[in-house]
Amino acid sequence: ASKKLQSFSSQSYKLVYGTATHLPFRVSSFDVLLASGLTDYLSKKDNKKFLTEANRVLKKKGGVVITFPRRSSPFAFLRSGFGLWLRDKLLFLPPIRSSFEKEEIEKMMHDAGFIITNWHTVLSTMWIVEGIKQ
Repeated sequence: ASKKLQSFSSQSYKLVYGTATHLPFRVSSFDVLLASGLTDYLSKKDNKKFLTEANRVLKKKGGVVITFPRRSSPFAFLRSGFGLWLRDKLLFLPPIRSSFEKEEIEKMMHDAGFIITNWHTVLSTMWIVEGIKQ
């Protein structure tokens, strides 16, 4: 990231190292959190930790926009067997660790303190979930 950002003024960005399960930010730091293409690569346990961390760093009534891969997807074959080989050797992508049913997402979001305000579907492969902190 540092190399790609060299052409920008160092005052226009700040790089911070952290993980999804331990966000390196203070409580109530942000109005909105966007997580696109993250939940696929976390275990179910780590997805729950991530949502708890997201709630922690959001301000009161802060919003989230998060993508979740659908368990029943036309591309579900990429999650096992030959599909894993394709992801690794041809697409250079890590294996997907999690996929979800809608009810699982609803429960995880609720348990982490979010109210889901909107659902979108992308090509029957993923959900885009919007929510606000309770």
